[in-house]
Amino acid sequence: MGVFANAISLVAGRAVPAGRFEREGRGLAGWLRDRMRRRVPLPPRLVLVERINLAPRQMLALIEADGERFLIATSPEGQPVFHPLRAAAVRRPGRAAKTAEGKSA
Repeated sequence: MGVFANAISLVAGRAVPAGRFEREGRGLAGWLRDRMRRRVPLPPRLVLVERINLAPRQMLALIEADGERFLIATSPEGQPVFHPLRAAAVRRPGRAAKTAEGKSA
């Protein structure tokens, strides 16, 4: 039973059986505290990887959504363009591309 039901039972003079929170001996506040502590923060599903301005009102952005990467181009002249990138086409920043001979490009 909730807090209000217990208060009403006191006014009415009847006993109310103990609820789940009272039986466990920690009350509603303890239950809420335990629930909040158990939560593991999830990684963000949408991440802005990199953004560059091409002109004063034109932008190119690389975003990652649910593990997939998209290249987005925006300009005031038209609609934004979304281009999905294949996994093979994505290079990690800071790494040089390898050529067929194994040398850095």
